[in-house]
Amino acid sequence: MGNSLAIADVTGVVSGQQAALAIARRIQYATETYRIALQTAIASAHALGNQAMSAQVGFAANSTVIARLVEAAEILAVEIARANQAAATVGPMFVGVASEFARRNS
Repeated sequence: MGNSLAIADVTGVVSGQQAALAIARRIQYATETYRIALQTAIASAHALGNQAMSAQVGFAANSTVIARLVEAAEILAVEIARANQAAATVGPMFVGVASEFARRNS
């Protein structure tokens, strides 16, 4: 997604409606991309934890390593929830702005 609407002038009701909808789509896209990246990091942390638990190098007995991996995965899960909440709150606001522009245009 480009930045064209980030610098484009809103010259009227129709362009305002289009700009608001573009922002809503950008929020949705950014949230999905961020969520996927964090879920990938969580899966990697889980895989590393499983490797550490099964390795014959003493990590299995080192609860600090496992605890840090679990804590990191939990923090990432919280960030996913926060991003989803922000998108669920802000995205509809921009759709509402677009609707207001459309209403004024009719």
